[in-house]
Amino acid sequence: MHDANINKIIKTVCKLFDTDYETLNTKNRAHEFVLARQTVFYFTKKTTKIPLALVGKIFNRNHATVIHGIRTYENLLATDKHIRETHNRIASTLMRPDDAFVDYDELMEIYNKL
Repeated sequence: MHDANINKIIKTVCKLFDTDYETLNTKNRAHEFVLARQTVFYFTKKTTKIPLALVGKIFNRNHATVIHGIRTYENLLATDKHIRETHNRIASTLMRPDDAFVDYDELMEIYNKL
């Protein structure tokens, strides 16, 4: 997978998990938010050159939490079909060139103006 932009990763994950960056950045430990954060951690590690310590700072976590999140996500990826499906959707979105990345809400606003 090519280098991705962390903003694109966050935006893609938030859209699929129906959340926002502010919620991901809280100390909320609800499963859906933890999984979304771990997904961002994983894709950031695999598709960018951003150090894990910096990823931790972006989410108000330490690098050990990021590493644990990545390992947990990898375990889930190996055992959970739903996680794999979501993972594949995120990966396919991230593999598109930036100019091909379409924000559904923006697209609907354009459509509604027609």
